[in-house]
Amino acid sequence: MAPQREHELPNGDRVIVIDTQSASRHLGKMLERFRHGDNEPLIFSDTGEPEGVVISFDDWLEFRDLRDEAAADERIRNVTSERLRDAKPEDWIPLEDLGWNLDAEGPPENTGSHG
Repeated sequence: MAPQREHELPNGDRVIVIDTQSASRHLGKMLERFRHGDNEPLIFSDTGEPEGVVISFDDWLEFRDLRDEAAADERIRNVTSERLRDAKPEDWIPLEDLGWNLDAEGPPENTGSHG
């Protein structure tokens, strides 16, 4: 395999993929780049198609947080869809009864009952 190869991503962007042996030799240089604020990833493979990537720890933390947020959003969507699918018309509450005014700016002032 050639030491590096250009690969086109589904969105049309192109990345350079290097062979695994070269990637292992460049890990020290990658750390220096990360320390100097260059967070461009190192993409590597044994086949020429992207298989692995080295990213900065800060990027990894950000991606992990984004992944967790997306998973939580998906759970909320699923629960909401299930509840809406199973709800009977008599279960619905008019927004006005919740104190919501869709014409007003900002959130409702009081959405709970203190009855």
